[in-house]
Amino acid sequence: MSVNENVKILESISGLYLGGYHAGIKNSGTKKDIAYFFAPQATGIAGVFTKNNFFAPSVAWSRNVVKSGKAHAIIVNSGNANAGNGRRGEEDVEMTAREAAALLGIRPAEVAVASTGKIGVPMPMEKFIPGVQQMLAHWKQTDARAAAEAIMTTDTVMKLAGSEFIAGSEPCVVAGMTKGSGMIAPNMATTLTFIATDLNWSHDVLQHCLREVNEATFNMVSVDTDTSSNDMVLLLATGAKNVPVTTEHRTQFVEALFHVMKSLAVQIVQDGEGATKLIEARVSGALNVDEARRMAKSIIDSPLVKTAVCGEDPNWGRVLAAAGKVENTSFAQEKVSLSFGTELIVVDGEPLCQPREVYAAQMKGREVLIALDLNQGEHEATAWGCDLTHGYIDINTEYS
Repeated sequence: MSVNENVKILESISGLYLGGYHAGIKNSGTKKDIAYFFAPQATGIAGVFTKNNFFAPSVAWSRNVVKSGKAHAIIVNSGNANAGNGRRGEEDVEMTAREAAALLGIRPAEVAVASTGKIGVPMPMEKFIPGVQQMLAHWKQTDARAAAEAIMTTDTVMKLAGSEFIAGSEPCVVAGMTKGSGMIAPNMATTLTFIATDLNWSHDVLQHCLREVNEATFNMVSVDTDTSSNDMVLLLATGAKNVPVTTEHRTQFVEALFHVMKSLAVQIVQDGEGATKLIEARVSGALNVDEARRMAKSIIDSPLVKTAVCGEDPNWGRVLAAAGKVENTSFAQEKVSLSFGTELIVVDGEPLCQPREVYAAQMKGREVLIALDLNQGEHEATAWGCDLTHGYIDINTEYS
């Protein structure tokens, strides 16, 4: 769906208010750099967070908010990660939650906080807090486009996704937005992602669904193998639709959530810093899902595979080496089959030895499919990555 269509779906969620504002944190003209999400009647929140031991105070604060199971608001800023700032960083997060809570008539412990941007630079609270005050003075709005713009850093495009489904006879929605382009390697989720649904479900149910879907979506993408200090995915239930938690309804919700999170995850990779191609790596025939996932991620993480894709070089040996280096798997080279796009390259460990041009043709488009069949079991997994170009170096040296 187009950005406009996804904006419309996100703004259709009953009980959700959101928007973005320019506070001047980025020091770049009038670009929006703070956003909010507010659900006055929210029934639950779920979240997954970075496993990086160098985590931002916003992560620590929001982890506690999610553990409580209750939240009504999320305050986000871009342009400053507020990480590595010691005690001051912690105090700034607490001040942010207190100020937002006072303006919205809720408790500070019901406000999640998220930040993204440069690490080790103190948050300019003299700009941030007045910006939050002016933004929340008009919280009764639904401007998804403004919020999506406000959370961007090196992103070149807004990233939104939505899905509608029927639970019983009740029309329901799940939709969200994400930001991310570099410093992307999932070790829980990737970058900052905010998703909402109009269901009235509690933290426990939402958390179980989010973790399940996260493993097959955000945890299966990578741009550069770097896990950020600020990564989080938050899922907020506005409580507008009274839908009982049944097996059927849960299945419907998980399917819709998967659609949204897969779309957002792939959009991140497609917008990878300096990227020109999306890589989709499918591993099938594995003995279990874990080994399929580890091998698929090894393929998309390999610098040799990424540069080969960039140069449209069908160097299939790099793919087998990337998969084969994963320890404790059922990889057996005499059984594997490999293809690029629609062209088989190796069958049961034997190369077909077609002319190089046949395989190179499969590397020409914006999306490159790599499929590896281990021929050992019934399990499979898919991972998404991007090529590695000189543009990645340019963007990350200019960023600092």
